[in-house]
Amino acid sequence: LKNNRVEIIDNNSNIPIIETYDAYTGKKEGAIVLKNGNREGLLGLVKVIENVEIDLDFSGNIKSFTGTGTINIENSSDKDRLWDIDVSLENIKRTDLESNQIQIRQLETEPNSNAFSKEYNIIKIEKIPILIKEYINTLSEADKALSAKFIKKKIQNNETESLEHLEIEPGTKNRVIFIIVVKNLLKRPISHIEIIKTISNDFSNPEIKEVTEGLVNVQNDNLIWNIKKLNPETTIFLKFSCDFIGVSSFFNRGNLKANYITEGTSISGVSIDKYDAYTRNKFYIDTVEREEELGVWDCQLIFENSSEFIIQLFNADVFSPEDETVKFVDIDPRDVPLLPAGAEWHSQKWKFISSDYPTFSKKLEFRVMPEFYLITRGKMNYIDDTLISISGSVLFDKNEIPTYKETYINFSLKIVNDGTIPLNEIMIEVKKFSSVFHPSSNQDFKMILDGKIAKIPTEAIKLKDTSLSILLENLKDSSFGMFLPKSVIEFQFPLHCINPSKNDKFKPEIRYIANTFPKDKTIEYNPSTGIIEALHLRRKYKIGKKVIAYGELGEYKIVLRLENIGESPLYDLSIFDIVPDNFEYGSYSNVPIITDELGPDTLKWIIDKLNVGEKIEISYEICGTGDYYASDAQFK
Repeated sequence: LKNNRVEIIDNNSNIPIIETYDAYTGKKEGAIVLKNGNREGLLGLVKVIENVEIDLDFSGNIKSFTGTGTINIENSSDKDRLWDIDVSLENIKRTDLESNQIQIRQLETEPNSNAFSKEYNIIKIEKIPILIKEYINTLSEADKALSAKFIKKKIQNNETESLEHLEIEPGTKNRVIFIIVVKNLLKRPISHIEIIKTISNDFSNPEIKEVTEGLVNVQNDNLIWNIKKLNPETTIFLKFSCDFIGVSSFFNRGNLKANYITEGTSISGVSIDKYDAYTRNKFYIDTVEREEELGVWDCQLIFENSSEFIIQLFNADVFSPEDETVKFVDIDPRDVPLLPAGAEWHSQKWKFISSDYPTFSKKLEFRVMPEFYLITRGKMNYIDDTLISISGSVLFDKNEIPTYKETYINFSLKIVNDGTIPLNEIMIEVKKFSSVFHPSSNQDFKMILDGKIAKIPTEAIKLKDTSLSILLENLKDSSFGMFLPKSVIEFQFPLHCINPSKNDKFKPEIRYIANTFPKDKTIEYNPSTGIIEALHLRRKYKIGKKVIAYGELGEYKIVLRLENIGESPLYDLSIFDIVPDNFEYGSYSNVPIITDELGPDTLKWIIDKLNVGEKIEISYEICGTGDYYASDAQFK
């Protein structure tokens, strides 16, 4: 493809005629007659161009992304119009496109009217086309140990995590090895890859050790790696070294950015299913009566591509005027090669006998041949993450407990390694325990590591009168190993609350502390904590009943009153009333539940909450029938 023009290739380009044959029978059906031997033509263009920028952490997890796309349908000719253009798209569900159909009445030949454009937003990414991982190795012999052969073997066996080692001895000169691994995850090439690695202030004197593909150069604080093309499902790597100049064992990786272009695919998954378009054309039937045979006609269908485009004639039928089940011309899409600009297709001649001028019905279908471009221009930003960081939470299942009553509260201390370096030491300190609020025993503690119960090391828990300390040290030699990034440790235990008096409160002071191997500057996290309060909950209420005679004989209104006269809210209250025998009831202010809890015709109302000083009044009506006593309603 050059300047939107393509060339039809034939075995013998010196012959201006290309014979065509039935794809199934092999019978000759006609021939393409080239115009002045021309084998070229233009294509209708459909372009899907997407731009996406993705932010990731150094583990390859997507933090955020923004993406847009544009669909361009273009007329590449400045002489021939295109009309009745239909384009069908596939896989639009990851975009905000409302329809997969695009219909265009006509595209002109002038620059301001020869193209149609539609923009959309990308809602979801189908998959990342390129995977970039960075590994840092601080071992003194890393340069020799991490040979090109060794790295290739680890990549091949998917054991790349073993390439990284992050222990640094501060205050001494360290030569650190960086390895950047790049893998094409697609089944097609990725081109114009540019990877920019920022050398952070903790490092100096970068030196390229090995590169398996592309060119690398260093500009100021950036190392720039350019790869012209990365073949499908191929992995390459770059190895370089730097001097570590920090005074701490913690360092910044430095940001990493990548730009790339993919062709033939979109990152949202949008693709082109079908393209139909018409342009200038001509078709006719030559009908010639033989010189020496009156009423005998030699007939031939001719389709002329009079445009600049390459056209596919994918259906041509000529029917007998006497019997439409008989076809003199019958071709399908597999029978006729593409027609270059100016070419004609001539069918085989057929004989027809008729004393009148023969008239044939015809059906022809063709389309301008398209070229589909699917291009993604991508940017990937690997954000320098905090290499050592912890967070956590403190939870208890009750915030309020009754006074002068023994109570147990489920207590939880949760700590999270949300950095990128394994931790070798974890310590939790809890202060402000008292004789009223205190863990009951070391034996009641439970440790959960990443959702699974783990054995608490001996002597890890030290419980005193007013404080608690939990120390997990030298984890690299423990049964469960170092506290890895993204891991969670939780300690659960019951807090014993012993007969608290009114206004007793417990607000603990808690610290989470962590360190690496070897030890360096200790980091600390202070989780927010709630308050456990002892409330003097004494329930006091007033309940009454009133019977009012009104209306006709035997009609009464029953009024029930409930008032909270205590100092705390009342919860989950139930009010009952029994309707005496020989009374009908109804017309409720609050519809009751009809039960038999206290006998037949028991009415029950449930009050979820009654605040201090709040009153509630419930009424309903009864009507006596037969032998009844109104006083029964008063005392039931």
